[in-house]
Amino acid sequence: MEKALTKRFKDLIKFKKSSILDFSKQIGIAQTTLNCQLYSTRGISINVILLTLKTFPEISAEWLLRGEGSMIRETSPVLLSHAGQVQLDEGLLESQHEKIRMLEAENNMLKGENSVLREQVGLGARKADGV
Repeated sequence: MEKALTKRFKDLIKFKKSSILDFSKQIGIAQTTLNCQLYSTRGISINVILLTLKTFPEISAEWLLRGEGSMIRETSPVLLSHAGQVQLDEGLLESQHEKIRMLEAENNMLKGENSVLREQVGLGARKADGV
């Protein structure tokens, strides 16, 4: 009997309309490595799992690892149309962009405060001198 995790990987490869060679290239491993893991009794390595989740952030780790929930993450900015085409959830992307802008502004403010504090304790001049 095929292991459930291995079956989900095969389902994912089929869903992505990829060959094992193409999928292995996408996640950055040798095709022989993926092929061996898919068809051996040892199963899928943690490295392959992590590379897959990093490469395809729209894939639910809960689904891939435990078989629970949907293959596609509910909070993913990537959606599938009825025709199976990838679309972006513009609202979710905009909220993520807004968070990034806020964090960048906070980071810039903290850099300014850091610069002022360094000058107050006399580190600004030493930094400028390359010390």
